[in-house]
This record gives sequence, structure tokens and C-alpha cells, in this order.
Amino acid sequence: AFIGAKNDKGNWGVINELGEWIIQPAYCDIQGSSSSYIIAAKCTDGVTFKYGVIDAKNNMLIPFEYDSIEEYYGEYKCVQGKKLLTKNLMNETLKTEEATDENIGH
Repeated sequence: AFIGAKNDKGNWGVINELGEWIIQPAYCDIQGSSSSYIIAAKCTDGVTFKYGVIDAKNNMLIPFEYDSIEEYYGEYKCVQGKKLLTKNLMNETLKTEEATDENIGH
């Protein structure tokens, strides 16, 4: 199990069930997913977040270029502007459509 944790500087990383850092705190946000992968966000200005997906060894699986990402039955719904891309963990686009409130999990 992965647990998102914030350090004293406000950066997010991931700890294991023993409280040990497995991914050092270098992200603006960490979201859990039902799989063993982590949705994380980088920010350059402290305000604009770009989301991507990493594994437990901090390898990038989906690049940090999306406004939001939600995991849905092993696929990842990646919003980029007005586009919704459904991707797998090999960063292959399975489907592209217009992003609407109905199809982005709201």
C-alpha cells in the first residue's frame, strides 16, 4: 500500500506502511489509485499543476502534461485543455474525445 505524505516544506511524496519514504517528497500533489501506480503532480509556479503517472520506483509512465488524471478500471482519463484522452500505462492513447463534465468524473 502506498500512502501520500507531505514533508515540512509542503512537498508530497510516498511512504510505505512502515513510514519509510519510497518516493522522496518532490511533488505538489499525490493521488492514490486502485492499482499500484501513483498519480502525481508537478508545479513550476506553485499554482499550475501538471499531472502524470509514476510507479513505485518513481519511473514516469504517463508524462506530466495533463490538467487532471483519474484512474478508471486500469485506464487513465487524462484531461488536457478541452481534450480527454484515455491512456494505458504504456502511454498509448486508447481514445480521444472532448472533455465534458459528464465524462471526466464530475
